[in-house]
Amino acid sequence: MYGVGVVHARDRLWQMFFFNHLASGRLSELFGNATIETDLYMRNIGIVQIAENLLKNAGKEDLEALEAYAAGVNDYIDSMSYHPLEFYLIWKTMPHWRPIDSVIHQVIIQYFLSFDWFMELTRQRLTEIYDKWLVDRMMPFQNKDYFFKDSQLMTDEELKAGGFFDDQSGLHKVEEDLLYFRASD
Repeated sequence: MYGVGVVHARDRLWQMFFFNHLASGRLSELFGNATIETDLYMRNIGIVQIAENLLKNAGKEDLEALEAYAAGVNDYIDSMSYHPLEFYLIWKTMPHWRPIDSVIHQVIIQYFLSFDWFMELTRQRLTEIYDKWLVDRMMPFQNKDYFFKDSQLMTDEELKAGGFFDDQSGLHKVEEDLLYFRASD
């Protein structure tokens, strides 16, 4: 996990900093009065308190992984000769990463992944009032194919015409220099 911490800090330091402030209801420290309502909302959700409870109940292996990750992040921070540009725009530096910060990130990601909770509650309430058939027509997102229905960008024939489809194997061809890993690596 140490190496993952180093790589995340190298590639995502600003995002890590920003999400910690967002989840903790502390964006106003960075952006002033414009984010006070967001801060109040996030503090009411209680992401930090949820993370603290999760950390209290974490097992030994989990704690060791969180500490190794934090050590990787912190070693990268300590080795930087300069911060990413975003930090200079707000005149801040990245504080050392703590195990709780990783748990805060886990909780806020779970929160973001559950953004449809309002739609689910609305659907349930409408179903209590109206016929399910009507609710399904008013709120079509329930259909499991909603996001991917009729989303094909190119047909096989268009891929063949462009030379990106192998008739023999049925596989899409990709220029080797576009691949992240090559067969010769």
